[in-house]
Amino acid sequence: MYVKNRLNPNFGPSTIVRTPDSVPQLKKSLIWSLLFTILTPIWSFRQIFAEVAY
Repeated sequence: MYVKNRLNPNFGPSTIVRTPDSVPQLKKSLIWSLLFTILTPIWSFRQIFAEVAY
């Protein structure tokens, strides 16, 4: 089970506790989700604005 969790980082919540390299991964995913939540509305707004201006 431990080896399987180490090989597959998306296996479950047990990996967060057991793997030492899961902390930077967690930070990376948090940063990416933040980026997407910030950029997605801006991008959609730009597309709408471009359609209106056109």
